[in-house]
Amino acid sequence: MVRQLLNYYNKIARLLYPDNAVCVACGALRVDDPARHLCRACAEKLIPLEPPFCPRCGAPGWAMMCQACWAFPPDDLDGRVSAYHYEGTARLLVRALKYTNVEPAAKALAMGMKTVLPPERYDALVPVPLYWRRERQRGFNQARILCQALSPAIGLPLLDALDRVRPTKTQTRLTHEERSENVKGAFVVRAAVKGQSLILVDDVMSTGATAVTCASALKKAGAASVLLLAAARTQKHMDG
Repeated sequence: MVRQLLNYYNKIARLLYPDNAVCVACGALRVDDPARHLCRACAEKLIPLEPPFCPRCGAPGWAMMCQACWAFPPDDLDGRVSAYHYEGTARLLVRALKYTNVEPAAKALAMGMKTVLPPERYDALVPVPLYWRRERQRGFNQARILCQALSPAIGLPLLDALDRVRPTKTQTRLTHEERSENVKGAFVVRAAVKGQSLILVDDVMSTGATAVTCASALKKAGAASVLLLAAARTQKHMDG
């Protein structure tokens, strides 16, 4: 009931204040950056991270694996990159993506995600899926919305290659080991991916446990490589 009321409120708010008249991040009644639906203050704070990125944890500023990652064994992700730190305007946009102005927030985040994507050849964008019950409650999958915004910008098709076959706990307060166990066996591949180089898309990257599990399923199905591309990354490292 609360979620339905919130959806009704958001629909009414959009009628009164169209997306092109309201900053999608802070809600200010002005838009100085129409391409990203942002006011000047929010736009100035939204600066994408710059490569190179540590291939293991995605930390910027490392041409090779960072010192903190040497203690961890290899996993099935061939790289991790993210557009922003999960703070300030980027955090507001991620929250808007999940709860209010879905498409404008996705477009704003996708513009930054495009700039940090490595120049290698890829075949498709694969969204990290939600469990069907959670997606039905929310009404959409935010990772898929990001893929839809990215697809025309980088010229890659969206491939719904994964299903989440069982519900999982929220990862927020779990340790790295608990996160890995929480999502173990939660994903199955439902599309042909053999030989393909894939970009796995998610909204926020923390320890990467969910993405590693997705990549493992894709690699077992024959994917040649899997890169994680996230809109934002938390400061938590892989052992968090």
